[in-house]
Amino acid sequence: MAKKLRKINRTGGDSIEWVSFRDAVVEIMEERGMTNTELARLSGVSRTSIINCVSGKVAISIEAAEKIMQALDMRFVQVAHVEKTKK
Repeated sequence: MAKKLRKINRTGGDSIEWVSFRDAVVEIMEERGMTNTELARLSGVSRTSIINCVSGKVAISIEAAEKIMQALDMRFVQVAHVEKTKK
C-alpha cells in the first residue's frame, strides 16, 4: 500500500522523506475510490497514460503530470514530501 500523505511537520519531530509522483497519485486515487478512467476524464490525460503512470512502467510528461495534479487538487509539496509515519 502506498504511504499516507501528510503535511510536513515544520516544527521538528519526524524526519521528512521523498515520495514519488506515482505513489502520491495512487494514494489519492485509492482514498477517493477513483478509477484510471475517472482520472483520465477529469484530467484530460489519456487512460493509457494514466495506466502507465500508476503502474510505473513509463514516465509521463510534465504537462500530463500538471493536468493530473490539477485534477486531483494536488500541491507540489504533497508530491515532493511525506512525513515519516510512526510505528
